[in-house]
Amino acid sequence: QTVRMFNAQDGSCARVFRCEHEPLLATFSPQGSVILILSCDCSLSFFSTETGACKQTIAFTGEASQAQVTFSSDSHKLLLVLANEPAAWIYCTETGMLKSTVQNEGGCMLTASFSPAGKEVLAGLTDCTAILYNIESEQCELTFSGHQGAVVTSKFSPGGESVFTASHDGFIRVFDAATAACKQTIPICR
Repeated sequence: QTVRMFNAQDGSCARVFRCEHEPLLATFSPQGSVILILSCDCSLSFFSTETGACKQTIAFTGEASQAQVTFSSDSHKLLLVLANEPAAWIYCTETGMLKSTVQNEGGCMLTASFSPAGKEVLAGLTDCTAILYNIESEQCELTFSGHQGAVVTSKFSPGGESVFTASHDGFIRVFDAATAACKQTIPICR
């Protein structure tokens, strides 16, 4: 019930993080000062990479093996998606408090990511679309359509001007992030 962090230069173990329950996933914050560990008991634990101490733990209900977690680029927010749920949850990483719930009336969410500025969430859905959700207004701003299968990946370009979606239909679509107009359709090599 441990996660180990290794030194990239010499391969030595730099830190051991001890978990209460079996860890399923570990990911670093963008700045690298925190490692987030998702455990099988539906908990998210934030550890300091410098000291190894657990700073806080967030408990959630659902299927831990279906969870996806993503930090905002400034590391202040954490996005939790449980596959096949019609919502995603945004937590404050400093307090562990729930900040916002991304609700969807259509299909269930399979994937989600923050915009580069951290003000929107892009979610891929089972109804063959992706939605752009404004965190502050708690409203869906745009819908990205055109896929014939569930959207399993949804990401922003680094500058935020484009949205990329990949679907079970075998295509990647590139959209204008401001208008939701499809700019390009790319077949996925199989």
